[in-house]
Amino acid sequence: MAGMTRSGLEPATADESDLAQVEREAQHEVQRIQRRMWLTRLLGLGLGLVLITWAVLAPNLSDRAQLIIGLLFATEATSLGFALALYDRRTHVRAVERYLDRLRALAQQLQEMSERDSLTGLYNHGYLLRRLQEEISLAQRHRRPLSVIILDLNEFKEVNDRHGHLVGDEVLQLVATTIRKQVRCHDVVARYGGDEFCLVLPETDLAGAESVVKKLRATVADLAERLQGLTDTRISFGCGICTYPDDGATARALIAAADAQLYREKRAQRLERAGPTRAAPSAQTA
Repeated sequence: MAGMTRSGLEPATADESDLAQVEREAQHEVQRIQRRMWLTRLLGLGLGLVLITWAVLAPNLSDRAQLIIGLLFATEATSLGFALALYDRRTHVRAVERYLDRLRALAQQLQEMSERDSLTGLYNHGYLLRRLQEEISLAQRHRRPLSVIILDLNEFKEVNDRHGHLVGDEVLQLVATTIRKQVRCHDVVARYGGDEFCLVLPETDLAGAESVVKKLRATVADLAERLQGLTDTRISFGCGICTYPDDGATARALIAAADAQLYREKRAQRLERAGPTRAAPSAQTA
């Protein structure tokens, strides 16, 4: 399974230490530029004073000529100093803007991290509920359908019990990647619980959601074949589907409706798996 990766699902890696580093660099840059600004001002003023002194003390010029030349040179030197200071100020502004851009990018990364599940890279439970309510508002405004699907992996506890949690984590990552690849880019895919996933499908009716589930069953079945070298538990899932507005008008109502359907399907699947075992004693008795 070494060839399987979490393509496109790796969470951002920024953290608070990155923000602190950028802040330190920005402060250092500001202090450096401020020192340059004062040095250029002092250089201009110092040069002006030197030239005034030279003009006043020059032996071959009249007093009037000395004064005029000194004032001209002093004005030029002072202007040069303030021009350099203005240039440094503009450099200062550009440096601050550059660091602000980096801070905004890091803040965006941290925001995305707060909305993601750290293991699978999918959205987390809190983001799911918030986004679902937003999608319901859009569906209500534009009078469009909306579907919610909850998937629950069957017998996933056996994977952890038999092979350990590291293998279980890898299975969850691969299932998450498989689900994400089978939906549209604007669909919302979240890890809802331990081995549960939730999909929010805007502008999708019940028939469309059932078509998505059919594709997911086929791709997860294909994944289960490829996972045979990793685990002897065949990966499959139960699911619950609900639609807006037929099954609810709020995020929690839709989740509850999908959860209830999921429970019914999981119960039917357990009975189906237990059927041959229950039938065996009767056959022996006969």
